[in-house]
Amino acid sequence: MPPIPSPTGLRWSTPSPDPDSRRSWTFRELLFEAEQAARAVLSRFSTGERIAI
Repeated sequence: MPPIPSPTGLRWSTPSPDPDSRRSWTFRELLFEAEQAARAVLSRFSTGERIAI
């Protein structure tokens, strides 16, 4: 697998002026969290079962 770049991949902000309401993820962090969510879904549902995300 090729190396994954680590620049900012996603920035999240709310309309609030509070700087603590902002968050950013690197591409590596996004991949980790996406794989973690996928494993959680796979462990709770059977193949062919329909879910809404």
